[in-house]
Amino acid sequence: MAMMAALTQIPAVRDVALRRLVRRDAARHVAVWQKVVQATARADQATVLALLGTASWVSRDGAMQVVCLERAEQLAPRLSLLGLLDEINRRSCATYGLGRDARRDVRGGGGG
Repeated sequence: MAMMAALTQIPAVRDVALRRLVRRDAARHVAVWQKVVQATARADQATVLALLGTASWVSRDGAMQVVCLERAEQLAPRLSLLGLLDEINRRSCATYGLGRDARRDVRGGGGG
């Protein structure tokens, strides 16, 4: 699992993992990336969390997607894959009629 985490640091390898992600296999990808995250030192988890978040979105688990996005942003805020994951999240919120305030609440920025 540690080797998988290391390999995700290579953009071409990471992109292969993303291209292989399809809805019918998404739950399997989620299970694999969860194991990789668990086996990876926290400081090195950002890319793996982004892959887990993407697999979670494809498997229709938006809550897991947001958790992965937030954790990965804390570790590597400039990671390019996080921009894509955040855009997916924002567009999904817009699709369901959630405005900026609701998105902020979903992402943990709400007052309340």
